[in-house]
Amino acid sequence: MDQVYLASYASRGSLVDLGGLSQLDTSRLDQAVLDMGTWGDALYAMPISTTSTGLLVNMDLIDELGTPLPDTSTWTWDEYEAWAKEVTEKSPDDTYGTGIMTNEFALQLFARQQGDQLFSEDDIVIKPDTLAAYFQLALDWTKSGAAAPASAQAENASLALDQTPFATGKTAAIFTPSTMITAYAAAVGAELELLPLPTPDEDTTKYDYYKPGMYWSVSAKSEHPAEAALLIDFLVNDPEAATIIGTERGIPANPQTLVDLGDDLTAEERKAADFADQRKPHLGEAPAIVPNGASDIETILARYMQDVMFEKQTPLDAANALIAEVQSSTNAAK
Repeated sequence: MDQVYLASYASRGSLVDLGGLSQLDTSRLDQAVLDMGTWGDALYAMPISTTSTGLLVNMDLIDELGTPLPDTSTWTWDEYEAWAKEVTEKSPDDTYGTGIMTNEFALQLFARQQGDQLFSEDDIVIKPDTLAAYFQLALDWTKSGAAAPASAQAENASLALDQTPFATGKTAAIFTPSTMITAYAAAVGAELELLPLPTPDEDTTKYDYYKPGMYWSVSAKSEHPAEAALLIDFLVNDPEAATIIGTERGIPANPQTLVDLGDDLTAEERKAADFADQRKPHLGEAPAIVPNGASDIETILARYMQDVMFEKQTPLDAANALIAEVQSSTNAAK
């Protein structure tokens, strides 16, 4: 099960309330992580793993260019754009400092940095000005040269991971779930580092959160819900399962699993685990999950982002239109 579909399945009565099955031990998971598997008052999904979004930087590339990073523990969005522009200016043609933020997770984090939120129960509640500021960043970066122009962004949107500009050394930094470092390291063949997102307040607001990478759920039509719960308990809590699965689905949601894995973690997996640990002082309460009717939020977000970058709509007009479209969908699902 995935977070964007959880409310849709749960609202139709398609899933078993896992909280009512004694065969599944949920006590080892942090409550904030467990809460992201709930809809209403019931636990319909057991988080398999968690991930943080960070900035993945090609250290070999920026060392070669002579563009050292500023203080990344307190950097602001303006400082980040200035650094990314410098990377572009010192790079060969068609190589850029940064990618843009394009997914729901990044938008959630950006909104929380502004003291806002994306969803609340069954509604989209982000302020138009907050969403417009998110769009404005992408527009500013593509126009200033910090990021590739809109035409290149559109061409690259559907590329396989190993063909993306970051994987081919044409972009120095991208915004991505931290657990993607393993796949990108294999594709890039360079030294990569995970860094915290820039913020408007030197990283003093507790905006961050651990997002479940995937969940285990049980069909309401299952003839053996107790046995299914036993299987989930094994997959999430048993050291033997932890050794087999490793970090295939991300950083295990059960913290003990990392202890069980010990030295079996690869260098990249250890970086992702360490990054998650470093973000703990910055974690806030988990946000509301994507509501029923809004499971297409990422597709809708990408469409309006492209309109903004090609200047077919202003950031504020696009923000108002997106909010209206998503709210109409959630209203229809109520």
